[in-house]
Amino acid sequence: MSLIIHAFKWLWKDLVFTLSNEVGGGGDSKEESRRADVTEQTERVQQIGNQFLSQLIPGSAEFNKFQSFLQNMIQRTSEGAFAVEELGGAVLDQQQAVRQFGEQIVSQQQQRIASGEPATALESRTDLAFQGLRDKAAFTSEEQAVFNALRGNETSTPTGDIFSQLVGRAQDPDSSFQSVFDDQQKLPD
Repeated sequence: MSLIIHAFKWLWKDLVFTLSNEVGGGGDSKEESRRADVTEQTERVQQIGNQFLSQLIPGSAEFNKFQSFLQNMIQRTSEGAFAVEELGGAVLDQQQAVRQFGEQIVSQQQQRIASGEPATALESRTDLAFQGLRDKAAFTSEEQAVFNALRGNETSTPTGDIFSQLVGRAQDPDSSFQSVFDDQQKLPD
């Protein structure tokens, strides 16, 4: 019987201690430490995110995507580990998620720019605006043929063939007594 009374007293003390902590008898320090931990986690996530943001071009699609991802991670700092849909549903804490997604998005931007795509929407608009000027300034087929003849490259137009013959004649002084138009003036047999 004394064993039952002893167990009852032990349970009663445990219950009273638990209730006193929940009501405010000692839970304040736990809550303060939890808030401090969440604040520290938030700062770490922000620092990691800022390192990756500094590697991205402001205004680019990747910069904007990572910035919104980072804001989402900062808001969810107190949740602990959860499934991150941007990373295929992998269950990660915020620091791991920010680090992994940051590496992925920086690599994606570098590959996109290396392939020749514009870095930002502004660069894309500028390219479109100047494309008309590039088209107007481009060589016509006759101009291209003349430049090819001057460089000694093969030409594919009659104008280029004539200039190619002239350039060839200028390089060979003995051919100056032959007409450039001999081949063209021959009558068909």
